[in-house]
Amino acid sequence: MYEAEDIDDELLLPLSVAYEALLQQRGAIDYPLMLTLPLRLFEVERRALCVMQDAYRFVMADEFQDTSDTEFR
Repeated sequence: MYEAEDIDDELLLPLSVAYEALLQQRGAIDYPLMLTLPLRLFEVERRALCVMQDAYRFVMADEFQDTSDTEFR
């Protein structure tokens, strides 16, 4: 498994930007975007966050020990 310091950011950033642009062009969303797009929305639009918090007072998570930081947020 790769460690964070093993990742070449100069190579990864343009690939990531191109990949997200291709997804957007095709109207597609992959699993990581399913997790990060709502977080981006909640940062920009507090009302969206309030709607979700009001709708879901409790969350039950099976296998919580396998939850990533993004999933937890």
